[in-house]
Amino acid sequence: MQNFFGDRFEDGEIEGVFEDIINRMWGDNHNERELGRMPKEKTIIERIKRKNEKQERDRMFGDNNIKGVGNTLAGAGLINIIPADKNSKGECVSIVVVFCSSKNKLDERLRQLVNHFGIYCRKKTSKALIITNQWNNDIWIDHSPEFRQLEQDLQIRIYKAQLEGHRFIKTQLV
Repeated sequence: MQNFFGDRFEDGEIEGVFEDIINRMWGDNHNERELGRMPKEKTIIERIKRKNEKQERDRMFGDNNIKGVGNTLAGAGLINIIPADKNSKGECVSIVVVFCSSKNKLDERLRQLVNHFGIYCRKKTSKALIITNQWNNDIWIDHSPEFRQLEQDLQIRIYKAQLEGHRFIKTQLV
């Protein structure tokens, strides 16, 4: 069996969230996993919601041993997700997960992340996990001064899990 998860993040909380998200992202779709394909962002979010709903039903009917009841992941508590539904009005929490699986979306996702850290959830969100198969270092460099300033002002941390072939390459960006 291949190790899809790749190396571990040094931050145990981020590693736990990553593993839970990946299990939800691929779910029972072994074909996508075997081919090393990342589903579209909308599909990932639908799978996460569907699994959350199932776990909530299981919890209500007596199965209290399930990790991730409701919107909690790997004991990390609630998470925010980018891209979010247009009408989403969730509360700000310490971790935001950013999905970028579409070409030409990285610039938009990084702008959304800057706004999340700096405006919408300032001083509430301190860590971001970007899960992607579409990375462009030039686009990251364009946004890095904003993230460096946020790191200096708010002590944020940003982690990236990039799907390459059949495994994720993990790095800390900020």
